[in-house]
Amino acid sequence: MGAVDAVGVGGLGVGGLGVGGLGVCALDHLGEVVLDEILPHPAGCTHELVCRPGTLVVVCRDLEAEWVAVDCPEGRA
Repeated sequence: MGAVDAVGVGGLGVGGLGVGGLGVCALDHLGEVVLDEILPHPAGCTHELVCRPGTLVVVCRDLEAEWVAVDCPEGRA
């Protein structure tokens, strides 16, 4: 269907990275995102992505975000 806008989020001063799941060992196998949450943390903030069947948590000093165009065959027309 073409390009769609997506937000790219990167962590500045990353101090921790955690991946949890039921047998998930590769980030590209985390599956559909069911929760995308940024919360305060003593070191700055956490960015938690909860997926089926795994979770990715990044602890960082700060976040940087920008809108980018991505090619998405399933995206809006």
